[in-house]
Amino acid sequence: AVEVPVKRSDIIKMIDEQLDVPVRTGRFRQRAYGIYKQQPEVIRLRTSNDIYTLAHEVGHHLDNKLGLGGISAKNTQFDSELMKLGQATSRSSFSPEQVRAEGVAEFMRYYLLDPEQAQGLAPKYFSAFEQKIANTGVKETLSNVRQQVQNFVSQSPTQRVLGQISTSGQPRERMTLDKIYAKTFDE
Repeated sequence: AVEVPVKRSDIIKMIDEQLDVPVRTGRFRQRAYGIYKQQPEVIRLRTSNDIYTLAHEVGHHLDNKLGLGGISAKNTQFDSELMKLGQATSRSSFSPEQVRAEGVAEFMRYYLLDPEQAQGLAPKYFSAFEQKIANTGVKETLSNVRQQVQNFVSQSPTQRVLGQISTSGQPRERMTLDKIYAKTFDE
């Protein structure tokens, strides 16, 4: 019985579809591995299939949708946890609100990729976050993503390599000038 390998692209597709936020590659100038744009809502990654950066940007998306930073803005008891997490991805010029937003995004990265570490680094915020998403479809989606990430990480090196090979679609037809002309003018 050959197991079907878990592909990074499948995890990204799940996030794209279930969280209703397009995930695209490139087309931004900022010096970052990825960005989240609020208008239009889109996540852009410098490198395709970068799950670590995507998990961070999902944090910005959910913060925008669910007001996750608001959990902290109302209760400064979470600031010590979030501000510490946010330092890693913040510039020195960032305001406390921006550092907090980075903290929320970094928390999400840990939450999706290493939940035990997320709980260890921000135990109070972890509990508040789980309460905030308890009765939303987001909880199930994040749980599915975490399971897929865990499946990806725990698969054998051979399965990981097989997961990088594209097996769908038809082989691309080699285009020559004659074929381009025929498709343009004859069809």
